[in-house]
Amino acid sequence: MLNRAVAVVILMSIIHAKAQVRQVRLAGSQKPLLASELAVSPDGKQLIFKRMEKQWEAQPVLFQVNLLSDSTCSEPELLPAFSQKDSKGKYLFRAGTPFITYDGKQIYYEYDPKSDEAPSREKGIWVYDITANQHKQVIQNEYASSPSISPDKTTLYFENSGRIFLAKKDAKGNWGKPTPLPPPVNPENPDEMNVFPKILDDGKTLIFSSNRQGGAGGWDLYATTLQANGKWTVPVNLDSLNSAADESWCSISQNRVLYFVRWRRLGEGKINHSEVFCVHLPAKMDFSGLSIYNGGIYDNLTGEPLQLGDLTFESNSAELNSAAYATLDRLAKLLINKPAIKVEIGAHTDDRGDEESNLQLSQKRADSVVRYLLDAGVPSRQMRAKGYGESVPKVPNTSESNRRKNRRVEFKLLIE
Repeated sequence: MLNRAVAVVILMSIIHAKAQVRQVRLAGSQKPLLASELAVSPDGKQLIFKRMEKQWEAQPVLFQVNLLSDSTCSEPELLPAFSQKDSKGKYLFRAGTPFITYDGKQIYYEYDPKSDEAPSREKGIWVYDITANQHKQVIQNEYASSPSISPDKTTLYFENSGRIFLAKKDAKGNWGKPTPLPPPVNPENPDEMNVFPKILDDGKTLIFSSNRQGGAGGWDLYATTLQANGKWTVPVNLDSLNSAADESWCSISQNRVLYFVRWRRLGEGKINHSEVFCVHLPAKMDFSGLSIYNGGIYDNLTGEPLQLGDLTFESNSAELNSAAYATLDRLAKLLINKPAIKVEIGAHTDDRGDEESNLQLSQKRADSVVRYLLDAGVPSRQMRAKGYGESVPKVPNTSESNRRKNRRVEFKLLIE
């Protein structure tokens, strides 16, 4: 029979197996589809995008391909509704980062009139009604971009200066004042940004690209879920999709195929190499793990920093209670999956007993947690045990309830 440590390691390898990510290629030549700012039609039969090739890189037009399979497509063609020209030969609509509504009837997009290739119009979020063949402004805002709308068309998500905003439509069809999503979705660190948000077809899962701490590359795809209580889960790094390159611009079809762009900066004066990939998403995405955020380790569902409470150990003992096993197994999964992370395991007591005894007890408890994680397959170089005794209370030791809060084990990232 497998011992517990071996079983945990095998389970970790199954959980973190890479999803089958495939590159989208042109059917005739098998060349990769070079594109950015893409959107897939709900039926999964068409992609629209900006073309990242020398003659088209700066052009304000959208292209389309027919998807012959999930990962093969026809040759790119101009999208007629966005390639119209005026009498002077200039494109009428400078469109970017399109989003096809889940009923397939409209295309939301950002409009930027800065280019000489487009006549002057107000910058912001626009919508193209496919049936009526009409373009209409939705939100006027100099910095609004990357629109995405919920399946019921009542909630609009978009990017504004590296932060994700939402606007609600009222019963009369008017859009309310946009508001930013709260932390931890929008980072508190001004140097960390969220871009290209896409609300999925469940109306509550939001995928976006971010350069926040803990990613695999410069920009990674993250997902967060709106809960019944109105709060968003801590964003989860989509490890199975991300790479050392940059991932962004995603879109999902009704058959759960997610398309996204993986791109590499090639240097000044060169066009960034942007290729399209696809992957099948599971019917239910699991965000029940842990995430790195703001220098700490957080529970994705509660949004609270990870810690072990006073039930972790028996009274005046350093022996772990079974109540701690599930939390520590989740931490082991995170650490094994991210070998570059190092964490301090800090144990704390209340003020009962003498100070020196509490310090010794807390060190023994921190050591017990390290031993458990070692048995689960976490390398010792990723952990440091530290006993604080009663020296760092979370709240004053003025009641039994407060003392219970102070008896804890906390986890924080070590930056070296």
